[in-house]
Amino acid sequence: MPTPPSAISPPFLEGDTPFSSAVARLVEQLSDAPDCSGSPLGTTAAVLQPLTGWPPAEFLTRLLADLSSENNLPTIERAILRQASGDFSPFALTLRGRSGPVHIQIAARPVGSGATIAAMPLPLAESIPTGDLRSERSRLLNLLDRLPGYVMLIGSDHRIRYENRASRQLFGPGVGKACHEVLRGSPTPCAHCPPCEVFETRTLCVSDWTRKNGSAFRVYAYPFEDIDGSSLVLKLGLDITTGVKALEALSRSEERSRSITDNLAQGIAVIDPALRIEAANPRMLQWFGLDPVGMPLCRLLHDFCGDGNSRCSGCPAIDVFRDGATHQRSFVLHLPGQPEERNFRLQACPISTQGQSVEAAVIMLDDETDRLRVERQLAQARRLEALGTLATGVAHEINQPLSALRLYAGGLEMLVEKRPVVDRDMLLERLSRILREADRIRDIIEHMRALVTHGDIQCRPTSIAHACAEAFGLIGAQLRNHGIDASLDIAPDLPDVLAVPVQLEQTLINLIVNAMHALDASRQPERNITVSARRHGSRVALSVEDNGPGLGLMEDRVFDPFFTTKDAHSGMGLGLALVHGFVESWGGTITAASRRPPRTGAIFTIMLNASEAVPPCPAASRPSPSGLGPAPTPDNGDPPCAS
Repeated sequence: MPTPPSAISPPFLEGDTPFSSAVARLVEQLSDAPDCSGSPLGTTAAVLQPLTGWPPAEFLTRLLADLSSENNLPTIERAILRQASGDFSPFALTLRGRSGPVHIQIAARPVGSGATIAAMPLPLAESIPTGDLRSERSRLLNLLDRLPGYVMLIGSDHRIRYENRASRQLFGPGVGKACHEVLRGSPTPCAHCPPCEVFETRTLCVSDWTRKNGSAFRVYAYPFEDIDGSSLVLKLGLDITTGVKALEALSRSEERSRSITDNLAQGIAVIDPALRIEAANPRMLQWFGLDPVGMPLCRLLHDFCGDGNSRCSGCPAIDVFRDGATHQRSFVLHLPGQPEERNFRLQACPISTQGQSVEAAVIMLDDETDRLRVERQLAQARRLEALGTLATGVAHEINQPLSALRLYAGGLEMLVEKRPVVDRDMLLERLSRILREADRIRDIIEHMRALVTHGDIQCRPTSIAHACAEAFGLIGAQLRNHGIDASLDIAPDLPDVLAVPVQLEQTLINLIVNAMHALDASRQPERNITVSARRHGSRVALSVEDNGPGLGLMEDRVFDPFFTTKDAHSGMGLGLALVHGFVESWGGTITAASRRPPRTGAIFTIMLNASEAVPPCPAASRPSPSGLGPAPTPDNGDPPCAS
């Protein structure tokens, strides 16, 4: 014999008073809200309160007491058992009203998939106290007139015998007309009309329908017997438009979110605290060649890990459940069908409950292989651009010692040809001059190599005056060839600053060359570039200004990678982005602005920490290839976690 399903006690039944599970299940069915979270027994109370005469404040207490009485409890338990077997036949109960017994019929029926059961009490004719039945009928209809939903009494000929106020407001007067004409504007009956099935089944029917104007209703249809013995159907329609629209909006939102995640270039997965994958987008299936749902994340990654390590230190998926913060890590995977290893970055983001505990995590897997390759190419292009900037100045600097070296060597050759015996001291003096010029050439080449390759990237106390001298030594010839008057204005008591020496020189070279190009595009009769440095408390301000056309409205964009006002053959727009990355890696700042009228031109100001005010940093980060800040330290290739 089947046992009644265990009741899920609604919130409004919670308390110290014990109730039978069958009673709790029946009250749950009588509730307006399937999950019992809304206003309980609203429609049920509206029907039974006038019949029983119970005060609203006592209605629930008295109803539970009557349902639990020895007269009703066995009937309820048998009905719940029958429902467990699929039998939803109506059953009758008796309540103790103020004016005498009130007999009701409970018509239960599964809703939707059958997991939910709706029930509604129907007053029986014998429950009406003795007296004028027509008067009591009028009283009942007046009660129905006050219900918030529309109510109709419909005969077997589909004609409306009664309608309440809400029905008239929604559909207009309809008594005497066919229900399909009033509700749907159709001259013929509906091909399938769930409420009309009640004439045959004599049980509750629950259905939904939507009007042409978009309003939606949930219709409860009950068997009803009029005082003349005719069979009617009582239709109660509750407006569920708001709920339906909310569900539709939620469905659209979920579909939109699913479409976004399904088409992302990143792999997206959701994992539980055991690191097991609960959901994944198609990109994960495409990369790994299998459905990862149900697999531990660590096993999935290490099945394709190039080195097969089993270390879990620093795993973002573990750390996100430990502290509830976002974590990320880079590693290498060898995916099926890929000829080479791929670089990935895994980011784990927490999904928190209202209590702030992490119940799940979103895993975002990003293939960085192509991006890293492009960044390496951009870094190479940046070095080549820097090399091109220096080439002219370096050639000029090398030509000077080369000319002197050739002059000394030629004079020595003539001396040897004219004199059979050459004085030893004179010979050594001429040779020392040749060696000195050769050393100058070597120093220039080594300096250029350091500037291009960043061979020494230690952040240490650096002299601005020395950096300016070296920079002007390399590009001074270019400035003179362009007819530009360059000047230095360095305060005599200026302290050293924290920077990388070769990077500071390259920063000055880039800013000065940028000013030179701006002056080439102007029509100024006098072209000036001024490099100045002043102390401001614990910091030093280093400025490069010119009297060219200025920056216009581009101050906020000049440090963006690839932003340039030059033609395509004059540069890639990486110089100022490189400068920005250098300065930030030293802990400094750089700003760009046009000079205030009536003066013209632009001024770039770098604020650096004085070395005596801040302890030296151990090492400066290399600027990222984008020029927007220090690049991350490369990982050792270990995967984020292991099985």
